[in-house]
Amino acid sequence: RQVWQRLTAGLDGLPVADPTGGAFAQARRRVGAEPMRWLFDLLRGPAAGIGTTGAWWRGLLVCAIDGTT
Repeated sequence: RQVWQRLTAGLDGLPVADPTGGAFAQARRRVGAEPMRWLFDLLRGPAAGIGTTGAWWRGLLVCAIDGTT
């Protein structure tokens, strides 16, 4: 619900639905994971190649993992 509120915060004066948390859960189950895959494919950056400066250290790809869920 917080994400929805942030997405619609700038729509003052327009009629905006106010779905419940349960409605979001039902929609996620109904729609499935495919839209998230599409969004990831749209927003992800290019993978580092062998010649990418700064992406490798001693032959290993340097990466970070976000610990949030």
